[in-house]
Amino acid sequence: LQCAARMDGFKRAVYATVGSGNATTHLDALARAFARLEWCAQAVGSVEDFVRACGVNPSNRLPRNDAVRDDVCGVWDESEASSREHAWTDIDVGVNARSASTLARAVDVLLAEETLDAEYACATCAPIKTIGATRCVRFQAPLPETLMFTLSRFVFDYETMARKKVCDAFSFPTVIEDAYALLRVDEDDDSIEHRRYELTSVILHKGTAAESGHYVALCRDGADAWFRFDDHVVEELEAGPFSAAKREDTETASKKPKKNP
Repeated sequence: LQCAARMDGFKRAVYATVGSGNATTHLDALARAFARLEWCAQAVGSVEDFVRACGVNPSNRLPRNDAVRDDVCGVWDESEASSREHAWTDIDVGVNARSASTLARAVDVLLAEETLDAEYACATCAPIKTIGATRCVRFQAPLPETLMFTLSRFVFDYETMARKKVCDAFSFPTVIEDAYALLRVDEDDDSIEHRRYELTSVILHKGTAAESGHYVALCRDGADAWFRFDDHVVEELEAGPFSAAKREDTETASKKPKKNP
């Protein structure tokens, strides 16, 4: 909102709606928020009325969901697993051209059983340490109303000892028909509400470096109308979100430094 308040043309257009009979509730609240930012002597101005006008309760926090990490030592079976619950708001998946180039394959890698190289002491065997322990992650029902996936494109390169961006291609569907099957969630109730998910937004990072770049957002409005938000520039995407993603990839590729022959 602070950035938007500095866009004089946009701010004047919002102010012009006040008292014109064309103002909607959220535009009227936005005009009040701009006025507080512009003329209020307070160091911090509240925008709670604007947030509420947009249909969001500012007291509501992002819902946290449950996942379980099971550690199974090399002596006992899964019934003796050491389980720890972890709360999550989004699902962080890796990006790799060979093993995780699609959402389904990336989830498989995330949920795959991992063999621990070091000695491990479970709660039953402690202090005796064993070799051959395994670790895996399991998501628990119910899944949230909104499912968010984060691509781990920024990783640490131990050869250069610096962060880098993984620019490998990654594909994902516009619809997940059965998220419980995709995430291998154990379920006992066939009447679970949130099973099918439709793509509603994508956040893209433009640039090849981990320490710089620019973010744009692709958002769906209604059934099939998509828009691209690049700071104050908003444009409709007649060909859908993937046309914009392809354009971002083309722009990024054209800016890559050329290698000397």
